[in-house]
Amino acid sequence: MLLEKGSREDVGGNAAFSGGLFLFRYDGPDDLTSITQDFEPGMRAERIEAPAYTGAAYAAELMAMSDDRADPRLVEALAERSLDTMRWLASNGVRFTFNRSVGAHVRDGALRIPPGQILTSTGEGMSRGFEVIKPLLRHAERIGVEIRWSTPLTDVVRDNARVTGVVSGHSTVPADAVAIASGGFQASRELRHRHLGPEWENAKLRGKSHWATPLERPPFVAYHTVAGLTFTFCGVRIDPDGRALGADGMPVPALYAAGEATGGLFYGDYPGGAALMRAAVFGRAAGHTAATETTPHPG
Repeated sequence: MLLEKGSREDVGGNAAFSGGLFLFRYDGPDDLTSITQDFEPGMRAERIEAPAYTGAAYAAELMAMSDDRADPRLVEALAERSLDTMRWLASNGVRFTFNRSVGAHVRDGALRIPPGQILTSTGEGMSRGFEVIKPLLRHAERIGVEIRWSTPLTDVVRDNARVTGVVSGHSTVPADAVAIASGGFQASRELRHRHLGPEWENAKLRGKSHWATPLERPPFVAYHTVAGLTFTFCGVRIDPDGRALGADGMPVPALYAAGEATGGLFYGDYPGGAALMRAAVFGRAAGHTAATETTPHPG
């Protein structure tokens, strides 16, 4: 069962409004063509030249951009699982194409690809993320996931230390396991003030329908610019298998978390494509762990 605060028309959150870029490791052209052979116009070539972007290079970039503050276990898990997760996404209907905007080009009959940010979901502009959400939503509905729209989760129910369900409105929904995938807290002025500082209380949001409308024809109007906030980096601490950790560092029984609701990976900055990859890798991990280690309780 999936409890979704928004309506079906609002599905996807920040991910739906992203550019659809995924940062993942690969050893060469064969790894890339195992995910897609969908080339954008003008990119077909007799061969592909793609320098490896190894798990070690991926992990090194994440650690460098976090000033070595990221959890090494999460960094290693993200880097190593990223390629398999891309193949899993493709097998469940997500279509990828080679990303021209980061320097890929055809020359002398070869498609030359810089290492790193090379595949993006199909689609147009900064709404490519919808092309990730839509096939996964269809897959969830096809395999029988019950989705309750406009149903915000307001609390988690515990029996001693173990999570046994959630509260939504005036109803309690029993559950053998709960996975939090609510995204960051950027929409809450109070939480921004508390965790980021008072200067962020009135920040403009760039996520949910907040993308600016492109200026394509006159008359043009100039605006005073201010800092914007896309998503927050901090959140629930998890282990590499998606288990939510308590203040003592131990897993909270039957509680899991993934995506922007979690912390421990990004500090100060992050490489483009790593946020969607994080959501996919640890969302998949949390679901798998919850399904395999949870013992159903009576009733």
